[in-house]
Amino acid sequence: MLIEQVVGIRVMQDLIKKTIVGSLPRLDDSIELSIKKAIDLQLRHGLDIVTDGEQRSDMINYFEQIPGLTRSGSKLGVTGKVHPPSRVDELYKFKDFDFARRYLHSKGNDAGLKVEITGPTTLGFTCATTGLKGYRSVADLELYQDFASALRPLIDELLRLGAYVQIDEPGISAKFVDPVQSTTIMNDIVRDLKHFERGSGRLSVHVCGDLTRTSGLFNLLTRLDVDILSLAFVGKVEAPNLKLLSKETFRDSGKKLGYGFIPTTSPNVNAIASVHEVTKLLNEGIQRIGAENLAYVHPNCGLRNTSVEVTEEILARMKVSVEQVERVN
Repeated sequence: MLIEQVVGIRVMQDLIKKTIVGSLPRLDDSIELSIKKAIDLQLRHGLDIVTDGEQRSDMINYFEQIPGLTRSGSKLGVTGKVHPPSRVDELYKFKDFDFARRYLHSKGNDAGLKVEITGPTTLGFTCATTGLKGYRSVADLELYQDFASALRPLIDELLRLGAYVQIDEPGISAKFVDPVQSTTIMNDIVRDLKHFERGSGRLSVHVCGDLTRTSGLFNLLTRLDVDILSLAFVGKVEAPNLKLLSKETFRDSGKKLGYGFIPTTSPNVNAIASVHEVTKLLNEGIQRIGAENLAYVHPNCGLRNTSVEVTEEILARMKVSVEQVERVN
């Protein structure tokens, strides 16, 4: 029993890594300076896996260079058949990752670097509602399959270069497409990846929203061919997700959990959940899934629309809560 307790403590201390879902508020008018500031902010708060903060654009417009998409005002529409870009290294997502990677290297920092890729369901549906040509309707599965094919080379190249890749799919819980079809398309992407080493922890999917509203949705997510499920568990919408968690589910599926346990919608510092509250929720999540099934912790969702002051305090409280849990255990 004593040996089991010691092993459990070691596993917990090894696995409580800290990250963010992806986005941060824009920090500078210059893209390069903004990315540097985003990385510095995360390192200042002890994050183990950082991102470029998605400083250039939002999760949809980042992909305007994909053939078949055209900007209409502030939105992207589908103006023809979607197909893979001729050069992955010319995509904004790749350019910003490459700049962030070189900046981390210049600092001599070995933090992991994560890139967020908007998934084919969310990206395809959102663009199609702006404008749609070349496909029968927004329900045409070929549309989403083509988006999957267009995104695959970028994901594969990022994995080849050692990035953590997170596929963002809020459209799954929102049921933009039937969840069975959405998860099938996701698995089609992964099946043809050449540089995904299963079990490496390099590939995850982030799905926000209430997963209990659709029967069987959580089970579908556990069958996705990724290492980590990044989910949210706090706030009026996502709090019900906590009851879905169990050690057995993660043991049987072989998945690890990215645990969102701090809300990101607080209008000011005084409205942020207290360290006591978030520490309690962190402990509850660990008890439900087991420390060995925790990949990392993060705020509930992206921080793009959160003020810098609130963002800093959220990350500070996340750090303190993790330290408290590690100290007690």
